[in-house]
This record gives sequence, structure tokens and C-alpha cells, in this order.
Amino acid sequence: MWNSSVYKLTVDNETYIGSTGDFKKRLNKHKSDCYNLKSTNYNFKLYKYIREHSQWNNVKFEILVHLHPKFNKGEREFFEQEW
Repeated sequence: MWNSSVYKLTVDNETYIGSTGDFKKRLNKHKSDCYNLKSTNYNFKLYKYIREHSQWNNVKFEILVHLHPKFNKGEREFFEQEW
């Protein structure tokens, strides 16, 4: 399964590029962090923008490249930085 990927989240003109070994799980974590006051990532720029100017349903998700599932976090982050 090609769940490992580099992906892009976009809402209006705000964009975030990330990488993950489990895309669905990572999207759920992004949504949780966006609205969870106790999250250490709560004040992340994109999350603040979503809360102040939009809503989670307006976030567009795009997989930029599928990566080999055996790639570790460092290898995924290398490809993320290339984007």
C-alpha cells in the first residue's frame, strides 16, 4: 500500500507541505490539532488561519508524491523539503 506520501494542505492562499507514513491518520491529527486547545500545535499558522477565516471543510488535500512504504521519517522529510 502506498500510504506513505508527501502531501499539501491548502486553504485560500495558505499552504502547508508535509510528509507522512499514514496519510489518513495524519489528516485526522491535523484536524485534531487545529481545534484542540491543549495541542502544542494549536497556534500553528495554518490552523489559526483556518479557525479565523475558514473552516476545516474548506481545506484541500493533495498527495504530491507517493513514497515507498519502507521509507523512514528522515527519508520522507527529505522528499518533503524537495517540494
